[in-house]
Amino acid sequence: MQLFTTGQSYNDGKFSSKTYDDAFKAATTTPDVLEPAKVDEHYKAAETALYQGSYINPVDFQANPALMNLKITGLEFHSTGLAYDLKSAYVK
Repeated sequence: MQLFTTGQSYNDGKFSSKTYDDAFKAATTTPDVLEPAKVDEHYKAAETALYQGSYINPVDFQANPALMNLKITGLEFHSTGLAYDLKSAYVK
């Protein structure tokens, strides 16, 4: 969601909304980031501001949940191309 904050370098659509920025900041900074219910509330407000203020809206998105052994480090996950990269991975 940081992608759509004002001034974000990858915000190619140049979306800008003070309501969105404020809600995103509240969801990702203290003290509210420590309270899941408040974080959800802020993300919902940000999502609403994005939906109402954007010209197009996504109808689908992907998530790739994964469990990771804490002894493995250097494993890289990517959103494009290879799903994960083992070149820097090793066991502690």
